[in-house]
Amino acid sequence: MTDANTRNFGDDLVNSAAAAGGRVKDQFSEGVDRARQKGEQAARSAADAIDARRGEAAGVLERGADYLRSADVREMLSDAGDLIRRRPGVTLLVAALAGFLIAQALRSRN
Repeated sequence: MTDANTRNFGDDLVNSAAAAGGRVKDQFSEGVDRARQKGEQAARSAADAIDARRGEAAGVLERGADYLRSADVREMLSDAGDLIRRRPGVTLLVAALAGFLIAQALRSRN
């Protein structure tokens, strides 16, 4: 091989490596862009779901407030008794949670 052939071979090798490197860089860049787009889409979906749940929670709170405004004490006690009979497990869980929260509040005061 002559010096010119060796030089041409070296130049061809460098050019091939540069082209391959450019392709790898482009593919990596496209992959990162796709990942970013999927992340943005997931974030939008999560935000939409949170907004929907926020609206549902607001509706529940509004209905609860309307109930408290419109019902008298006897009606509320009757409704509470019905709820306890229909769902004793949930009632015990809520009572335990309320007791825990009250105990924590009293403990933090001391």
